[in-house]
Amino acid sequence: MKPLYSALALSMLAFTACVDDESYDDWSAPQQNNNISEEQLSGVTFAASAVEAIDFANLTETDTVVTIFNPSLNVVEGVDSVETTTYKVILGNSAEEIDVLAGGKIPTETLKAAVESAFGKAPVQRDLAATIVAYTKFTLGSVSRTTSDIVIKATLTAPEIEEAYYYIGQVNGWSTTDQTYKFTRADESVNVYDDPIFTCIVPAYFVEDEETGEMIRAEQYFKIAPASAYKLEDFWSGKLLGSATDGDESLEVNLINEGAQALKRPATDEALSYKITLNMMEFTLTIEPISYTEWLYVPGNGQGWSPDTAPALHSPASDGKYTGYAIIDGEFKFTKERNWNDGEYNADSFATYSEGFENSNPGTGGNIKCTAAAGIYWLDINVADGVFNGTLIEQFSIIGGVLDAAWSIDADMTYDAETNTYSWTGDLAAGEFKFRAIHGWDINLGGYLDELGQNGANLVIAEAGNYTIVLNPLITTVGGSMTATVTKN
Repeated sequence: MKPLYSALALSMLAFTACVDDESYDDWSAPQQNNNISEEQLSGVTFAASAVEAIDFANLTETDTVVTIFNPSLNVVEGVDSVETTTYKVILGNSAEEIDVLAGGKIPTETLKAAVESAFGKAPVQRDLAATIVAYTKFTLGSVSRTTSDIVIKATLTAPEIEEAYYYIGQVNGWSTTDQTYKFTRADESVNVYDDPIFTCIVPAYFVEDEETGEMIRAEQYFKIAPASAYKLEDFWSGKLLGSATDGDESLEVNLINEGAQALKRPATDEALSYKITLNMMEFTLTIEPISYTEWLYVPGNGQGWSPDTAPALHSPASDGKYTGYAIIDGEFKFTKERNWNDGEYNADSFATYSEGFENSNPGTGGNIKCTAAAGIYWLDINVADGVFNGTLIEQFSIIGGVLDAAWSIDADMTYDAETNTYSWTGDLAAGEFKFRAIHGWDINLGGYLDELGQNGANLVIAEAGNYTIVLNPLITTVGGSMTATVTKN
């Protein structure tokens, strides 16, 4: 029988030498002999078995490679002897063949990246499909390619990340019932392990001077409370996050949750607020002192020059960029608080103005002047860069599926100069709608009726009927919002 196998080997070698020829793409089903098995044609039998589940938490920095399979390779009797066998692996949905090191190992970071790409960073066991490819070179020069499918079980390691975190400190009286400062993420719908960055803006801490009665900056101590601790009746019994050193004033801190000490902001940095960023994957906290207020107020001719009742502009990031609506009629200014004592922005605060606005007396710190028509304006200003933009709201309208499915019809609202509101009454279908200005999308409002926002989500009419809708775009209370009411008639 030896001559028979030798002949078979020669025919197989002649065939496998042509593997790279495009005419032999379907080399596993050749035309020459349908009675010859795939193993005889390839010259080897190959199977791979996955190793036990891999837990990254059990690996150390020295574990730069990790074993993912054990090979079982046998040469078919009578086939030319094997010179070398090398392996590659195809991980997940990738088509790339990755080099495998001796012993069925691949770089630890390569496996980690493949699991993260397929499933995200959550530290739970994953089943990652993989194909092991064996390339067997025979002494006469031919090469066979055989494959075996396995499932790699792997668990990534990461710190426990909760869904929410809160500031607890002197600003809110070390209380969960007073002012709440909750950390938020850019997109709350994304898994926390894929976006572990939480941010919160907290005001500086002021106390009353016993001698003068004035409010002065004071030292500000605080910790970070995970949701699991914050919801407890005694949040101190939970695991709060903080620094290893009490009173740590660093702007970058490695957080700990065992024996955590309070962080501190000094009274001398002159910040008005702080942007605090948590990276819960790295377990770090960074602080950015901010010298801009979160709100600006717009007293002027249009409302009697009264800061305490003036419309407010909002800067969610306290970065000097403010937007909102104001009543403009001739001259006006901006105040940093609802008084004239805590600073202002005037005509000299801006280097450029949009059409219809000007600095009529440069260098005097005078009022900003509107030379265009009086009315409600959308203001978009950047005091950090000295840029002022104002747009007269000639009309607000309702648009959406409640009027027509194509969102192509605007229902103009009526302005009431006494209440500074816009209203509309008419028949609506069930569906979605938004408010927009000047029949365009540059200025549009959505979100929630009691908290409208620029570019907010669509609003909803649950039931068809006749409705009266009233829009109030002015914010005249501390921490207030733009609002609307929808009343079924």
